[in-house]
Amino acid sequence: MLTLLKTFRERNYALFFVGQGFSLIGYWIQSTTFNWLLYQLTDSALWLGYFSAAINLPVLILLPLAGSLVDRFDRRRLLLGLQLLFMLQALALAVLTHFDALTLTLIVVMGCLQSVLTAFDGPARQAFVPGLVTHRENLPAAISLNSMLFNTSRAIGPPIAGWVMAQTGPAPCFLLNALSYLFVMGAL
Repeated sequence: MLTLLKTFRERNYALFFVGQGFSLIGYWIQSTTFNWLLYQLTDSALWLGYFSAAINLPVLILLPLAGSLVDRFDRRRLLLGLQLLFMLQALALAVLTHFDALTLTLIVVMGCLQSVLTAFDGPARQAFVPGLVTHRENLPAAISLNSMLFNTSRAIGPPIAGWVMAQTGPAPCFLLNALSYLFVMGAL
């Protein structure tokens, strides 16, 4: 446990961890809202499954290629660009939802866009962490904390999404996600 806490003495890693934490919670808020909207528009669990599979297909196809391409670019700049694109996509979803202009086709297109971005974002984030840790003995703990953060955010984001949707509707969920990217961009 002490080794895990020592990792937070690494200033750059600690900043990235916090920023990434907010960003990942926002991602899961959006993901939950996305699935809820898909279900609302189709009124079918079967169609929700089909559309979810179609939306996630780009990440499955692109991930092997994306992993090798990420190594050819400056990871910090790549991550900043990806976060900006994620933020713009979430803002577009918030606006379209607020004005009740989000159609099933737009949801699928926006979901596929998110899937393409995620294919590059995942490998870039994972490859970025070792460069943030200056003391190599802290690297295993940093990698473990990164994994823990992803799974913890998966547990925190959906209940927040449910509460926000119950209080105000789905548009603010997308806006929360857009704002969450400011934290990781600030950390980068």
